[in-house]
Amino acid sequence: MEIIKIVRRERNLLEILMIIWEDSVRHTHDFLRESDIKALRPLVYQNLESIPELWAIKAEDSCYKGFMGIDGIKLEMLFVASSERGQGFGSKLRAMLSAGLE
Repeated sequence: MEIIKIVRRERNLLEILMIIWEDSVRHTHDFLRESDIKALRPLVYQNLESIPELWAIKAEDSCYKGFMGIDGIKLEMLFVASSERGQGFGSKLRAMLSAGLE
């Protein structure tokens, strides 16, 4: 597993992160209706394109497991694939933020 800074925000990568976002939201945000998720998709995609810093967890099999978006020192988004919850990926990302993204 490695944590990587996303520098080139290519469409195919953003679509992978959107799949992680939607999967995560469906498993953790039970207060959202299907119409809410549908309405949020374009906004989240825009944010993935424009957030100043975007970091992701990539496994040995090259699959992305989660990501976070940061603006300055503020964590704006943090999502982990539902199948990967409880394995410490979110904590690893947050730890990087706390350590100053070294």
